[in-house]
Amino acid sequence: MSNIVTKDFWEQKADEYASEEQHSGGQMISTSGGILKFGEEELEGNQMCVIVTHAVREHTFYAGRYDPDRSEPPKCYAFGESEKKMEPAVELMEQADPEQNWFEPQSDDCASCPMNEWGSSDTGRGKACQQRRRLAVIPAGTYAWNKKEKEWDLELFDDEKDFTESDMAYLKLPVTSVKFWSKYVQAISKKPGRPPYGVFTRIYIERSSGNQFEVHFELIDVVPDHVAEAIVERNAEARETLIQSYRPPREDSPANLKPKRRGKS
Repeated sequence: MSNIVTKDFWEQKADEYASEEQHSGGQMISTSGGILKFGEEELEGNQMCVIVTHAVREHTFYAGRYDPDRSEPPKCYAFGESEKKMEPAVELMEQADPEQNWFEPQSDDCASCPMNEWGSSDTGRGKACQQRRRLAVIPAGTYAWNKKEKEWDLELFDDEKDFTESDMAYLKLPVTSVKFWSKYVQAISKKPGRPPYGVFTRIYIERSSGNQFEVHFELIDVVPDHVAEAIVERNAEARETLIQSYRPPREDSPANLKPKRRGKS
C-alpha cells in the first residue's frame, strides 16, 4: 500500500480548507424584501443601532439578465475607498479562480470602463456595473417596544466588552440607497465632526413607491471617550476583513441546481 498521506498532502488539504473559510468573514445582514435580517432573525422595528466600523465602495458587473433560479458571482468586481482609484480586483479574482474560467476584468480601471457608462445597462439608461457600498458594523445598542408610550426605546451599550467582543457583521447597500449613505457621511463629518466609526448610528428601512424600499441612516450619539480606543481597533480589523473575494460558481452548488420536473403519469 503506497503512502499518499504525506506532509505535502496535509498541507494541501489545509490550504483548501483555509481558502474556503476565509471568505465567510462574518455574518451578512440582509435587506431582502425591505426587511433587515441578521441571519434568519428579523431585527426589532426593522432597525438597528450600530457602529459602522468601516465602509468601502463595491462595483459589480454581472453578465446576462438576472436569473432568480441561479446564484452566480459577478464577472468583474472592484473594491476601493476612492472612486478615482477603483480598478478590477484582478489579484483576488486570480486567487479565487486560478484557471481564470469565470472572472473577466472589463477594463484596466473603473473610470474608463464601458460598463461604467450611463446607458450601458441592458435595461433602461443606467450603468451595467452596479455601484454599492459594503459596510462593516458592530452592535451598539438594543431596541425594545414601549407599549405604554407606543414607541421604540433604545438602550445603548456602555461596557467596553460590548464593543471588543462582538462579532463583525457586513451589510451591502442597495444601489438606490448609496446616496443616503453618502449624505449621512457628509453630514456627520461637519457635525459632530466624526467619521462613521466615531458615532452610534441607527440604520433603518423605509418603504418607497419608486424603489420599493430604502436604507436610511440617523445619528444617535458620539462614541464616548472610554470606548474610543477599542472602536479604533475595530476599525483596523474591519479594514482587513471587509474586502472579501467572490468565488466562481460550482456546478454542484445547491443554488445552481434547478429541480427536475416530473413528467405526467
